[in-house]
Amino acid sequence: MVGHKMVTGVMREGAVIYDGLAHPRGMSWGGLVFEPSTNVLTFGQEGIPKAGRQFTLEHRVTIFETDIPVQHMWSPQAGKHYRVLWTRTFRQTVQ
Repeated sequence: MVGHKMVTGVMREGAVIYDGLAHPRGMSWGGLVFEPSTNVLTFGQEGIPKAGRQFTLEHRVTIFETDIPVQHMWSPQAGKHYRVLWTRTFRQTVQ
């Protein structure tokens, strides 16, 4: 249950994992809206290994509440009442 006068949001974090290391692919904050989107990955660019190498794509989704309203340069974790409501990490190995 979300608290009174609290704002909900979602944080998305991505990473590519290979050779035992995680290579971050970015993080985004936003309101609790799940719009469809597409990510295009190109082998040999932006931390993606060249074709033929096995790697794992990881995507972590965290739903939270905070007392900081959505704004430009939003830092919801800075609120006194930031609380994680749900989190899940999705992984897919690519060969």
